[in-house]
Amino acid sequence: MLSPYSNSYWRDKNWPSYLSRDLRLEMGEQPLFDYLTRHARQDPERPGLVFFNREISFREWDWMSNAFARFLIAAGIKKGDRVALFLPTTPAFAITYLGILKAGATLTACSPAFKEWELEYQLQDSEARVLVCLDEYMETVHSVLGKVPLEKIVVTGHRDFLKTSGIEEVPEEYVRERRHFPNTVELLDILQGYASNPPNVKIDLHKDLALLQYTGGTTGLPKGAMHTFYNAIYKTACIAQISYHGLYKTGVSRYILQMAPLYHIMGMLQFNSNLYKGLSQIILPRFDPLQALKAIDRYHPELLYTITPMNIGMMNHPDIKKYNLRSIRRNRVSSLGIQLTAEIADRWRKYLGEGAEIVESSYGLTETHTGDTFMPLDRPIKWGSVGIPTYGEEFKIVSFEEKNKVMELGEMGEIAVSAPCNFIGYWKKPKESAETLIDGWVYTGDMGRFDEDGYLYFLGRKKEMIKVSGYSVFPEEVEVFLNRHPAVENCGVKGVADEKKGEVIKAVVVLKPEFKGKIIPEQLMEWSKEKMSFYKVPRIIEIREELPRHGGTGKILRRLL
Repeated sequence: MLSPYSNSYWRDKNWPSYLSRDLRLEMGEQPLFDYLTRHARQDPERPGLVFFNREISFREWDWMSNAFARFLIAAGIKKGDRVALFLPTTPAFAITYLGILKAGATLTACSPAFKEWELEYQLQDSEARVLVCLDEYMETVHSVLGKVPLEKIVVTGHRDFLKTSGIEEVPEEYVRERRHFPNTVELLDILQGYASNPPNVKIDLHKDLALLQYTGGTTGLPKGAMHTFYNAIYKTACIAQISYHGLYKTGVSRYILQMAPLYHIMGMLQFNSNLYKGLSQIILPRFDPLQALKAIDRYHPELLYTITPMNIGMMNHPDIKKYNLRSIRRNRVSSLGIQLTAEIADRWRKYLGEGAEIVESSYGLTETHTGDTFMPLDRPIKWGSVGIPTYGEEFKIVSFEEKNKVMELGEMGEIAVSAPCNFIGYWKKPKESAETLIDGWVYTGDMGRFDEDGYLYFLGRKKEMIKVSGYSVFPEEVEVFLNRHPAVENCGVKGVADEKKGEVIKAVVVLKPEFKGKIIPEQLMEWSKEKMSFYKVPRIIEIREELPRHGGTGKILRRLL
């Protein structure tokens, strides 16, 4: 009997009419770096990367990544050896990332927010032999030397990829004087000193590791999810075929903003798909509302990737009306930190134009190389849903207690995913791998359900679910409700222990500027009693200036609420 969750069951029922039912890899099964080389040959002078006042052509990018690959090989790096990047979203990341792949090595990306212990753990666990880092992060690197197996440290800085002319137009934080350190190698010296012709390294797409991506997962210390070269190109092609459909046809603009952090699987996948399609990527090391508005106004991108706090940040900027944002025809938004709602989309659409498509981007996780669902555009949007499964992916909802028990359609349970690009296990952690990856299925630890039309609803992490007098409450649901209050800019919710109820709900609220000093927690509680079931009403409300968030993704850090 065919499962009600089967993709083949739904394919004839809900697949968008405008999309091919078959995934096409534009160059066949080739590693991602071959796409860079193709663009470098077909359109060598077109910008591949734009970093404030500097444009780097596809040919330069290809040559520089070749030089870095040759440096790694000369340093003794072999296929599968780990190379770590401790960088924000910069041209240096884009160049060295592709160079690592060309050398057949494995990338492990470290968060720019890492402190000593976090960096030490990932470098130790991954056994990285080479580290590329920003000069501003060297103090943290120095604190772990002698405790990790690094053999070479490569240093770069923002000014390495800026022109001296027009430097006054670049934000001050990126034009600081470069710092240099003993016993390190300068990235610029590598790019200028090694041959720019491609190395001859044969890649086995299905066996060779391209990525060791660390994730907190469901328990314990971060784990390195192992992804092959095939995983990366397969999911890149999925995103490209879906996201860019019907866009960038006129040739008027070939630009797109890269705002999500590259060290994160979401930002990396967006970056990969932009490269796959040959778009000129405007690199922003961190999200800044004003710089984003300026870039949209200047470069006229047709597609925009954001997380909801970015949209709100731009809408709240006092100068937003000075900038023309109407080139954006589609905005794929990830509900990290704040859920995308119809109200937020309608407010944002006023700046983009009535025809702009604003939809939830996808559901995904590191272990699946993310991007596992998408929102069809040929029918009314289902707000609160994360869409339908993408190419080649199967889902099921199972019992948390009995993984062999498949829940009925519409019932809540654990989301499980089977996909051609599922990770092959956690690095050096066979026990944890066996618990998460079972017969090709990734058991995610996420709560969700499917509706009668085959749309997935992500309901949160099981470990974050709040139990109030026996009732299950999802923090995300309460956050959506509270965000509808006219005075609330955004909020975060968690459970706190209570002797009588087991747990009660605590909400931390950030007010809109015009309501600060005019609203007190008791007013929000009274409003909540009128809008929510009694067990969902926050019993503790705290007003703060900002929410604690993950520095890269914008996810709310609930433990700090």
